[in-house]
Amino acid sequence: MNSTSLTTRHIAQFFFFYFAYVGLVSPFFSLYLQDQGFAAWQIGVLISLVQVLRIFGPNLWGWWADHTGTPVRIMRWLAVGALLGFAFLLLRPGFVVLFIIMVVGNLFVSGLVPLSEVLAAQFLKGDYALYGRLRMWGSIGFIVAVTVAGEVLGWTHIRHVPWLMLGLLALVLVCTYRLPAVTLLRHDDRVTVRPRVRDLLRQPDVLFFLLSVFFMIAAHMALYTYFSIHLAALGYDKQAIGLIWALGVLAEIVVFYFQTLLFRRFTAFAMLVMSFVLCALRFLLIGWLADIWWVLLCAQLLHAFTFGVHHSATLAYMQQWFAHGAQARGQALYSSVGYGLGGSVGGLLCAALWGRMGAQGVFTLSSGLALAALISMICSRRLRAGK
Repeated sequence: MNSTSLTTRHIAQFFFFYFAYVGLVSPFFSLYLQDQGFAAWQIGVLISLVQVLRIFGPNLWGWWADHTGTPVRIMRWLAVGALLGFAFLLLRPGFVVLFIIMVVGNLFVSGLVPLSEVLAAQFLKGDYALYGRLRMWGSIGFIVAVTVAGEVLGWTHIRHVPWLMLGLLALVLVCTYRLPAVTLLRHDDRVTVRPRVRDLLRQPDVLFFLLSVFFMIAAHMALYTYFSIHLAALGYDKQAIGLIWALGVLAEIVVFYFQTLLFRRFTAFAMLVMSFVLCALRFLLIGWLADIWWVLLCAQLLHAFTFGVHHSATLAYMQQWFAHGAQARGQALYSSVGYGLGGSVGGLLCAALWGRMGAQGVFTLSSGLALAALISMICSRRLRAGK
């Protein structure tokens, strides 16, 4: 096996085990907290820390990576920190101590994906068509973890979730030591003209682009938070709900695999517009017609575009602005603005309105947020064309 194939394999392995960790935590950690006797509001606060730490953590680690030029070394430290931080879950702490554990652990975890995206972009030299085939292994890891963890916890007990978390984080740590030691152009290198992030953020086209990311992720929070509750209220059983979730991730895997064809035929801008329009349609279908099973399945298949296509096209755009000595901070901004700010604001908005507006109202609002993302992207495009 040549060095290129070996490197690709190691990056794919990292994506697989990291998103397997996400596939464990997303559905089962809240159930673990419930089993430990925490109240609903305490569970909500603890889970929200995952998004809140994405506002601050990625920017810190991105700044460090750009100034040292060693993202892989930093990823190793982050994996060690996350493993040690979450090890204290084994003590079954009370709310205050668990709050501190969640802050520390998620502070370290928050930097792993942005830095791995930088590594993949550096290795692939911005070829986001090939990136899709790497990233799909993360989706496969997610599905495997959801399926296997569900079976394992069914045989044993939900209180074993921390042990499974630590096992997967240990595998993530092993994968970081198999990643190639890629060196980024450091922030203080003088061999070329480098963009200053502060200057880039003063450009209206960049700000409108980031605003589109904010709206798109905020739009998805109704799905991530209340989709299962909505389906259960419509009469779908737990097995059906699990399969419906899996269908969306399978569609995501397919589009990642065949992404090369999309990038050859469409520009990144066209792919983003496509994802925003289909996202608006998807949430209207989920909000108003999810009781019709074949409509619901069609809506889930659109996850391929509302997440898969949007994610890859967004990364392609980010590389156009945040190149050279700003790669890591560019990816950090994507994570912070989207999953940090967008996720936090979108989640709080849904929580505040769900009881008043119900599923139809909240998912209609999500559709509107997707259209706001579309408008923001069009504004960014026009401002950039007018430079």
